[in-house]
Amino acid sequence: MPDIHFYHLLHTPLENALAKLLERAQSGGFSRILVHGSEQQCGWLDEALWKIVPNSFLAHSTAADEKYAVQQPILLTHTQENLNAATLLIIINGAKFEDVSGYTRVCDMFDGRDDEQAAAARTRWSAYKEADFTLVYNKQNEAGGWN
Repeated sequence: MPDIHFYHLLHTPLENALAKLLERAQSGGFSRILVHGSEQQCGWLDEALWKIVPNSFLAHSTAADEKYAVQQPILLTHTQENLNAATLLIIINGAKFEDVSGYTRVCDMFDGRDDEQAAAARTRWSAYKEADFTLVYNKQNEAGGWN
């Protein structure tokens, strides 16, 4: 069973926080990462990740690029398939993901400034806790880091 890490966004947009988390994950040894959101979120994140960190390179693609999806270190998708054999799953804004058992770690990022997302995150936390997952809560500080 993977550890589940909740990331409670409070001060920066999702794309900025996600870029930092992806950089940290790659430097921490996760060579294959799957980011799961809606089809629309994957589209704008694809563009944002090329622009958001000017001095960094986060090689990635979307599942829509079927020809190269399996080769991507970071794959943005709205499907349940782990096309790039990722060990880290990042779920954004409460996107539904059915089975997390094939991953080493799961990160659940949600916008705490959105009451619906915060309530849904509490529901997911309770469900994971009831299923006996190891849970870690990370609250964003004003500098954009995590406490």
